[in-house]
Amino acid sequence: MTRQIHCVLFQTLKVLSDIVDRFNIENGDTRVAAISCGGSASLKFNFTAYTKRSQCKDALTALTYTGGAPNFGQALNLTLSTLQSTGRSDAKKVVIIVSADE
Repeated sequence: MTRQIHCVLFQTLKVLSDIVDRFNIENGDTRVAAISCGGSASLKFNFTAYTKRSQCKDALTALTYTGGAPNFGQALNLTLSTLQSTGRSDAKKVVIIVSADE
């Protein structure tokens, strides 16, 4: 991995970690899932994987660069199916899309 890609990935994961700090995960108000979309979409963890903020942040910062052109269509389809299978029906749905592409 080039130094430039590593720096962008680190900065992106730091932003995601900072976003998670703003939500109350411990009491179940907020649940987080992560999907990567480099090359092909891949579920990294679903909404029921982590119940503590620290666990979620550790999982986010452990994500690695997958390479390949982003496949946003496939990622959005996987997001929808993940929301339908493990998302709460009574919860508001928020999707945050982060891309390192220019």
